Amino acid sequence: MVEFVIEQDTLVVSCIQLEDKLHRLKTEQMKNNHEYNRLQEDHRAAELEFRKAKEQAADLKKKAEATAPFTTALGELFATLPNTLEQLDEAIAEAKARADVSYSTNPKVIEEYEARCKEIETLEGKLQSEQNQLNNEINRVEELKKEWLPTLQEMMEKINKSFSKYFDEIGCSGEVQLQEHEDFDKYGIAIRVKFRQSDKLHNLNAHLQSGGERSVSTMLYLIALQDLTECPFRLVDEINQGMDPYNERMIFQQVVECACHPGRPQYFLITPKLLPDLYFAPQVTVLCVFNGPWMIPQKEWAVDRFLEHASEQNK
Repeated sequence: MVEFVIEQDTLVVSCIQLEDKLHRLKTEQMKNNHEYNRLQEDHRAAELEFRKAKEQAADLKKKAEATAPFTTALGELFATLPNTLEQLDEAIAEAKARADVSYSTNPKVIEEYEARCKEIETLEGKLQSEQNQLNNEINRVEELKKEWLPTLQEMMEKINKSFSKYFDEIGCSGEVQLQEHEDFDKYGIAIRVKFRQSDKLHNLNAHLQSGGERSVSTMLYLIALQDLTECPFRLVDEINQGMDPYNERMIFQQVVECACHPGRPQYFLITPKLLPDLYFAPQVTVLCVFNGPWMIPQKEWAVDRFLEHASEQNK
C-alpha cells in the first residue's frame, strides 16, 4: 500500500512538472508567433520600400539618360566612382569643397556659368523652333511635290516611249530618263543613245557621239516632244548639217511622217541643201529661195518659161 502511495505521488509531481513545461512552451510559442508576425510586417515593409526605391531609381535613370545619354566615356568615369552611399557622399562633399574654393578664388565663375546656361537654353529653344519650321517646310514641299511629280513622271514616260520608238525605226536604241534629286535645281533629263549594236547606252554628250549623231538624237527628241506640246507651227533650222546621208534620209522621213500626221501644226524646215530622191508626202511644199546680185528681178520671174526652156534643152 505504501508503494502505491509513493508511486501516485511521483506521478502527480511528474504531471505538475509536465504542465509547467507545457505552459512555458506555449508562452515561448506565443512569443515566437509574435516575433514571426513582426518579421513578416518588416518583410512586407522592406519589399514595399524596395519597389519604391526601384521605381525611383528607374525614373532617375531615365532622367539621367535624357540629360546625358550613357556612353563609353561615362561608363569609364562611373567605374572610377565609389560603390557605397557613404563614399559617394564624401566624394560629393569633396567636389563641392573644390567648387567653393574655385568660387572664392574667382567669383565670376558662377555668374559666367549661369549666363552660359541661359544662353544654351535660349539657343536650344531657337534651334527647336527652327527645326520645327524646317520640318513644316519639308512637309509642305513633299505635299507640293505630290501634286506635280506624278504628272511629270507620266509625261517623261510618254516622251521616252516615243523617243525609243523613233530610234528603233532607224535601227538604233535610245531612252529618256528623268533625273530626280533632293535639290530641285539639280533635276534634269538624261538622253541615252546607242548607234551601234556593240555599244551600250550612253548619255548624249560631245565626247562620245559625233556631231551627226547628236543632231539625229536632238531631232528625234524634238519629234518625241511634239505629241505633248501645242503650238501653231514649228521651225527647225539646218538640222541636217553634219549628218551622214543615211541618217539624213531617215530623219527627213521621220519629220515628214510626223509633220503630215492629221492634227499636227505647220512645220518649217530650213536648210541650204537636201539630198536627191528624199521621201516626200503630198502635204509637203518645197520653197526655193534665190538671192544674190545676179538674180533676175521678181517681175521677170516666170516658172513656165523656165520649164519650157529646160524642156527644149533636154530635146
